[in-house]
Amino acid sequence: MALMLLAGCGKPLASGPFAQASEVRLYINEGMIDVASDGKLNDGSFPAGGIALTAVEFADLRKAAGFTTWKSGPKCCIPRHAFVFYDDVGKYLGSLEVCFECGCSFLDGGLQPPFSQVKWDEAVFERIVKAHGQKTVFDGAA
Repeated sequence: MALMLLAGCGKPLASGPFAQASEVRLYINEGMIDVASDGKLNDGSFPAGGIALTAVEFADLRKAAGFTTWKSGPKCCIPRHAFVFYDDVGKYLGSLEVCFECGCSFLDGGLQPPFSQVKWDEAVFERIVKAHGQKTVFDGAA
């Protein structure tokens, strides 16, 4: 089950539940993206196989997101982008789904107490998405 996550600052993802990740792939869905607990994406998610982030992008993503404690509830929270983490043998570890419209996020893969949210630097995530020729907001979105 995914946990809803929002703002704050704290412990970096590099020392969190995805510390053992060696690869992250970007997936997009113009509706609402959903990554199941087994790593499968919902219908309409693209591209097939995802977009592998470069080593620099992966490092930037880890620095741009961290754990924090609960601050407030979501606005629209319709994530359309998922960053899916895998270990060195390709096993699914978890995902971070983000909404560029309201700034909320979902983390699948478990949090380490006392943290209950993820803060993410939207500018860094947006730069990564756009570097791969992808949109952050779609027509008809919030």
